[in-house]
Amino acid sequence: NLEILLIDDGSQDHSGKICDDWAKKDARILVIHKKNTGVSDSRNTGIERAKGAYVGFVDSDDWIEPDSIEMLCSDTNGGSVDIVIGCAAGVKPSPAMERYESIAARLLETHRVYTGREYLSACLEGGALRTEVWRMMFRREFLNENGLYFVKGLFHEDEEFTPRALLAAGSVVPSDKVFYHYDNTRAYSIMNNPAAGAKKLSDKLKIYASLSEIYKTVKPRRLRRLLEDDLSWKYLDCYNSGLV
Repeated sequence: NLEILLIDDGSQDHSGKICDDWAKKDARILVIHKKNTGVSDSRNTGIERAKGAYVGFVDSDDWIEPDSIEMLCSDTNGGSVDIVIGCAAGVKPSPAMERYESIAARLLETHRVYTGREYLSACLEGGALRTEVWRMMFRREFLNENGLYFVKGLFHEDEEFTPRALLAAGSVVPSDKVFYHYDNTRAYSIMNNPAAGAKKLSDKLKIYASLSEIYKTVKPRRLRRLLEDDLSWKYLDCYNSGLV
């Protein structure tokens, strides 16, 4: 009971044909060929075309465990939970990710239902908020009802999308399932490509300015202060990295 959408975002190699070949082998696979418009628009296309109760995202250079969807679905309380958040591991050791996983394990009880704001507060208090959408599975109707789509053309689009999703979520369940494996070794991936530095900085500043406006209306006040403090640290990180 699984739908697999392969979004071919204007690939220039043989990826499109590989996708089509897989669709011929497996009826669960739907291939969507589109003009290259970037990861945000591709994810939006997936949300719009999906028919399943839940939606997850897998980047093309990463992979997930064979039983990932089954295990994450076991934490949806029969389909009522808005977001299930699992664990991830990099191809090479990542101190930042390992720190997050250890802090999250200490502060959050797995398989327990939190509101999105409770989850945000716990993560922010411990300095453990991660925004990668590929570690999350979303109830599709929750995304549609709240108009949750990715801003087209941004780098670091997860940093803009995830806080909005968590603020809107009535129910979030942390899972202890290490299901996602991301390739953090490729020198010229979007995140590691030095040539993209100026755009990444520009996009980060746009995201932080947008979030700042959203946070002004957040209640309770304590959560608003935690979110604003997190933004301050993000601005300082840009400065200390020599990006500003």
